[in-house]
Amino acid sequence: MDAINILKKDNNMDNVEFHQYGAVYGEALKYVNDNNLNNIFIIHKRVDYDKCVDLMKNEADVLMVFDTIVDEDKVQPFLPSKILDYLLVGKPIFSVTTKHSPIYRMVKDKHICAMYDVDDIIKCIKKQMLNNPKPNQAPK
Repeated sequence: MDAINILKKDNNMDNVEFHQYGAVYGEALKYVNDNNLNNIFIIHKRVDYDKCVDLMKNEADVLMVFDTIVDEDKVQPFLPSKILDYLLVGKPIFSVTTKHSPIYRMVKDKHICAMYDVDDIIKCIKKQMLNNPKPNQAPK
């Protein structure tokens, strides 16, 4: 959220939207509302699996996954099952992870992996925007 807010303030978020399907609670929801990010970070109600796959295939330009946060020197023991769905859909993947994660090892060569660091997330969002511009946007 901090990365999105910084990019918004720098006017680098034209034509960029993040869509969250499912509830957002507590501090995250408060942050979205307090920083007027509702037009960039759009929250939708939860959808069933078939609708989710349809949205990923037909609506999304990039799929984003947040890995479980563990200490940088620890091995990440979990692999979110959604990463398999993402790989099957065949869209670009933007992951926020650590270098010790199975997600990082699976997708780092073909997709963008940002570390849990605001500056790295900003850098990777900009890289993602250059690598995958909207059809009406040419890379600058």
